[in-house]
Amino acid sequence: MTYIGQVLAVFLVIGGLFGVNMAVGGLPGGMAAALIVQERARTLGYDQVIVLSVLVLTTQALIGCPVAAACIRREAKRLRTLPGDAQAATAEQSRPRRWKDVQYGALLRLYIAAWAASRLEMLTGVSRYVLALLIGLALASVGFLAKDEMARTKSDGFLFYLLMSSVIAGFGSAKPEMFGQMLPILVLTLAASTAGAILASTLTGRLLGISVPMSMALGMNVMVGFPMNMLISQEIIEGLTEDAAERQRLMNEIAAKMVLGGMVTTTFLATLAAGLLAPLMH
Repeated sequence: MTYIGQVLAVFLVIGGLFGVNMAVGGLPGGMAAALIVQERARTLGYDQVIVLSVLVLTTQALIGCPVAAACIRREAKRLRTLPGDAQAATAEQSRPRRWKDVQYGALLRLYIAAWAASRLEMLTGVSRYVLALLIGLALASVGFLAKDEMARTKSDGFLFYLLMSSVIAGFGSAKPEMFGQMLPILVLTLAASTAGAILASTLTGRLLGISVPMSMALGMNVMVGFPMNMLISQEIIEGLTEDAAERQRLMNEIAAKMVLGGMVTTTFLATLAAGLLAPLMH
């Protein structure tokens, strides 16, 4: 609901003032969403939309992180006043090494999933990023892909480097005067996105019985993303208490929800929305 509120706010404000193309360029989300928008804009020759997309991606955390941090701190302080049983962390049991745990086998499976997404894009016309997400979910559900496959193969850092290189490459066609032209649009985009997220998350949280601080923190996830949402939660909780049991309880109550919220919004919804809304550019 928060992400829907953000998208509506961006389209109402930015779309109403600068047109649908700029509204699509100002969509909040992660690198996959930015790549989808940039590919469409590059096809149409809209360099300004590409620049706006890169600027939103690289600056949205400057707004989302402070708001999320303040809300997480309030929520953690509230939870500390409530009684609760700490859940002891269970150590992962050792298990024999299987062929599925070999790094090269994991990389091969990831390559197969990506290759299937690229082939299906040729057949269906649907963005390969959206297809890769859906194929990954399907293959994980049947056990073909394991949990945290890329982290276990230590390939996630290299992939993020490649993704950021692809996104920042959008600046290659930008002229210096473009940044001055895009600054007012960027400020309005971030303001509309933040206001839409706060309003939608607060209203939805009240309907679902979630506290206002936790609702707003969850609402900032699409602007913060993983792993920043986890790091912020850990730093704040560790700074509030030195009791290991209380830390674990707060992590279960806050950090787990933040990570799940980031996965739902940044990874899934933003990518899906970008795939659906990018064709609106004309």
